[in-house]
Amino acid sequence: MNRRFLNTILACLAIALAFSLPAQNVGINDDNSTPDANAMLDVKSTTKGALFPRMTTAQRNTLGALNPTEGMLVFDTDIEAYFYFTNSAWAQLSAGTGSAVPVGTIMAYGGTTVPAGYLACNGSSVSNATYPALFAAIGTSWGGNGAPDFNLPDLRGRFPRGWDNGAGNDPDAGSRTNLHVGGQTGDNVGSYQLDAFQGHHHNIVLTTRASEAGEGGLTCGSGSVQNPGSNYASSAISDGGNGTPRVSSETRPKNAYVQYIIKY
Repeated sequence: MNRRFLNTILACLAIALAFSLPAQNVGINDDNSTPDANAMLDVKSTTKGALFPRMTTAQRNTLGALNPTEGMLVFDTDIEAYFYFTNSAWAQLSAGTGSAVPVGTIMAYGGTTVPAGYLACNGSSVSNATYPALFAAIGTSWGGNGAPDFNLPDLRGRFPRGWDNGAGNDPDAGSRTNLHVGGQTGDNVGSYQLDAFQGHHHNIVLTTRASEAGEGGLTCGSGSVQNPGSNYASSAISDGGNGTPRVSSETRPKNAYVQYIIKY
């Protein structure tokens, strides 16, 4: 009789738990705090993380062939990225090592607020202790002594130019300078070059017919003056051209502002 009564009590408890557990929220923590009332699972820790299933790409593909449940999350150890299953296929959730932007990459950005993981290419001096990976990538090519600071590229109002690297496409590569002390000069990444206008010349010839008094004409060419007379002509060269001069303090193509940023 006692055994039958005990079995009945246990059965009742099992039924009660079966009906009550789905309505409860579970907390996993190391401070014995009560789980959030709105969370089915509340995981909290300041010293530990959560590990999801880890597998190779081949193992993940095999799992995918079994048509896992929508939203399943795994970590691919070959690509070093998270994947989740959606629309009958795996979608990559994080960048991973294969597709991550390399540290030191400079890119044009269309906003004014620098996104996370990047710094503005404004020539600032930063600490190699704060940005060790970026220092390992660019060193002091753009300036600084590396102990403990180095300079970021300064591309404000400047056009980047591909490194000549001995190709001879930049005839003035050898005269390139540094913007900050310690930066690269000459044919090296990180060197700078002032604006310039390629040398050229114009030949101007001005002539007039001889006057009725028999005076000779005036010819100006290559800097020479022949038979100066009372009748002569002059010609001015406009620095704008085509009747619509655009006088400026620099020679430039049409352009639009972007902000250059560098990955750290």
